Amino acid sequence: MSEAAASWYNTGYDGVNTEEQRLQSLSGPRRLWMPAGATKSLVLVDDEAFCIHEHNAKLNDRWDNNHTCMKNIEDPCESCTRLGDKSRFYIGYLTSIDCSAFVDKKGNKYQYEVKLVGGKLGSLKKWRRKKEDRGSLVGTMWKVTRETDKAPSIGDEWEFHKTVEDEAALFSLANYKGKKLSELWAKAEENEASMTFLAQTFQLEFDPESDGKKLVRRVPPFNYMEVFKPRGNAFIKDLLGGVTKEEALGDYNDSGGSGGSGGSSGSGSEDDVPF
Repeated sequence: MSEAAASWYNTGYDGVNTEEQRLQSLSGPRRLWMPAGATKSLVLVDDEAFCIHEHNAKLNDRWDNNHTCMKNIEDPCESCTRLGDKSRFYIGYLTSIDCSAFVDKKGNKYQYEVKLVGGKLGSLKKWRRKKEDRGSLVGTMWKVTRETDKAPSIGDEWEFHKTVEDEAALFSLANYKGKKLSELWAKAEENEASMTFLAQTFQLEFDPESDGKKLVRRVPPFNYMEVFKPRGNAFIKDLLGGVTKEEALGDYNDSGGSGGSGGSSGSGSEDDVPF
């Protein structure tokens, strides 16, 4: 049997880690979403928003089908053609640490999770003003509240609390999809495949005195170029399948969206965090 013909299967357990990483890469980082009336404590990891045009579609009663618009990449964009201009919006992303405890639909509890926080024009203007006022938003903690379901899904009130000085404590608490960053960093330093996957997710920093072998223990921003890499019109066509424009747009609310990821939000006080 030729090598090409045998590529559809593996024997043993060498493919387990590869498949686990493939599944994780399909869903990408969790995005911050808050139900109406919720309050969260967030720490911003960076302050230069990574901005793209993006589409979303309601598929199988879920709204977490965001994908980068293909306009000016593979014209015409399949989503622009199928769903129209209303499904295309300008959004900027930052990396945040959600300090509030929350529970997902399976009952798993999370806290200090590194998440994407995506702001549309109103939120981007707000972040810009706050950065102009403070000079930098990196490492700042905010009390964020979403008053109503018409408000942006990342909250409409951002109240400054403090600047986090203890980066080591923050790193020791932070996790990605339930896995401690400290454990992911240690595993990556021992395993090349794990390092490759981690580099596709985060903007990693290496200790200059370690010959590129030891990672800096600091919470980094996401690797936006990889996370939001355009997947192509063929992917979008397969994603949308036979859904109609009306079904895909559903009850979409342009100010905040309908639904999202993040589980049941738990309100958390800034005074509860140990840094």
